Amino acid sequence: MAAWLVSSALQQWVRQVPGSFWGQTPAGTGLLLVPIHAQAQETAQALRNFLDAAVQAFGWGAGQGGWVFRVIGPLAPGPARQVGRELAQLGWPIS
Repeated sequence: MAAWLVSSALQQWVRQVPGSFWGQTPAGTGLLLVPIHAQAQETAQALRNFLDAAVQAFGWGAGQGGWVFRVIGPLAPGPARQVGRELAQLGWPIS
């Protein structure tokens, strides 16, 4: 259920924010590319707040999601394939 919640939140974000995309590593770690690096921390906090609220709405206790958000970058701007290659070089391959 948590994996679905996270992927749904990331998919919704990508639909609303031009220039962003999301993917997953082979280990299942979700990645979200935010086009403006200066807003990455704010984005991570907003997503954390949203996911915490969703977890509480499902009746789980606060903090049970155990969300970990890391800011990687800044990355060179470019098409999704190019950014995907750059992420892979940093050790974050996405699918």
